[in-house]
Amino acid sequence: MEFCEVQDNQRMAGRLLQTDAAILARLATQHNTRCNTPWRKPHFPLTINRQTLKSRTARVIMVPVVARTVNPSLPGKRSRTMRQLVFIVAAFCVASWMADTASAQSSRGGSERRGFDYGGAPEFDSPPLAKSDAEKRALAALDAMTKDQWYLNVTTREGRVLRQLAEAVGAKRIVEIGTSSGYSTLWLAMAARATGGKVFTHEIDPEKVKIARANFERAGLDDVITIVEGDAHETIKRHKEPIDVVFLDAEKKGYVDYLEKLLPLVRPGGLVLGHDMHRPMPDPRYIEAITKNPDLDTSFIMMESFGISMTLKKR
Repeated sequence: MEFCEVQDNQRMAGRLLQTDAAILARLATQHNTRCNTPWRKPHFPLTINRQTLKSRTARVIMVPVVARTVNPSLPGKRSRTMRQLVFIVAAFCVASWMADTASAQSSRGGSERRGFDYGGAPEFDSPPLAKSDAEKRALAALDAMTKDQWYLNVTTREGRVLRQLAEAVGAKRIVEIGTSSGYSTLWLAMAARATGGKVFTHEIDPEKVKIARANFERAGLDDVITIVEGDAHETIKRHKEPIDVVFLDAEKKGYVDYLEKLLPLVRPGGLVLGHDMHRPMPDPRYIEAITKNPDLDTSFIMMESFGISMTLKKR
């Protein structure tokens, strides 16, 4: 391959994208003495500009396009220079994409940390305000938990939504599958305290039960929470009374079984909420069960973070 071809394409890239031109210039400068022919008009009309590069698809196709542009008459040869050029352009495309993604996430006030603030919040969002001393104590306990270890809990914004939904439907009996450290349980318990209800939370891990119990006492909400220890697939059979809200946050493959056993007890107008509808991906069987049943109506919310399925049992 003649290095004058690199110089030709350096000039072309300079008209399209200054950053690419600078990269190509460093490569071509090392071999300028070997290019004795005058500059020629590029023989391949490349039409990629900075706006086009904002598309991920354009970045993917740019590398092979540039590779062919360097010397389209030699499509089968793998010269060292061509490989260097393709590598450099590919590296630039990846760096550009990462910068755009980070910028977009930052502009949304988002967070990539897989913790309590995952998914971010709008800039005008603000923490909940306590109406009473009891609520102040509960909110303080929840805030303290966000500074401790994260046990695959819901995010803070998701927890607030759980509380709002449960309180809005006047839930008196709330069933949670998957207590973990009790973070989501406390949000649901705040709703239960306001409605005069109870939360029944199921957990199989004894160590998690100990952690959750301590958090419930710290928040002053242990009197409205009942922890049911053991395999939830078996322990949920104990429920006989009507349920207002079900919250599923356990192993995803078990959602279908939980739904089949608890849905008959959910009152008309009640809700079935399922966590992790975005990350990790939900069980397709569960998605079909809540979206193909004419007795149910499902929406998916909080999808900028882990995601929640909100299923209404129609009256």
